[in-house]
Amino acid sequence: MPEKMRADTGSKITPLLCALVLLGCVFLSNLLLDSFIGKVIALSIVGLLLSNFVPKWNFKFALRAGGILIIIVMAVLGLKLQFATLGFNTSFLWFLVVWLIGHFVFMVLVAKSLNINMAWVPIASMANVGGIATAPAVTAAYEKKWMPHAIVLAILSMATGTFWGMLTIYLLENFLIVAS
Repeated sequence: MPEKMRADTGSKITPLLCALVLLGCVFLSNLLLDSFIGKVIALSIVGLLLSNFVPKWNFKFALRAGGILIIIVMAVLGLKLQFATLGFNTSFLWFLVVWLIGHFVFMVLVAKSLNINMAWVPIASMANVGGIATAPAVTAAYEKKWMPHAIVLAILSMATGTFWGMLTIYLLENFLIVAS
């Protein structure tokens, strides 16, 4: 149910209690389930149940905590961290840092040269990186009326994504793998 339609029924659960419930669910899923996919599905179902059947649930805190956790999960997967050894490939890390800085500088320069509002830089970036699902999602965070434009950007990035993927493979094969 959208937030505008929810009736404010008094005080919400404190952020500390909300965090303890969330951490308890994660701990319990780690104890009971071995499969990563099973954990994701179980925690998704628990999240849906908490948000729909606990009327005093702290949605604002849960959404912020979820956003932070999504960033952490993406960092772990993106850097290919190995928690067993607490290590990662440093040459890969430096390649990613250079690649992201280059991407940012290129996007800002193109936006400045085309005299485009800087709010479009993260939207176009997400359209290039994440494709059709992420560009409209980032746009919704800024302004709902920009959604049609974000969908066009996402479709264009999807159409050109094969080229950029092939370029990335070429660069990785010729510059990063040879250096190792």
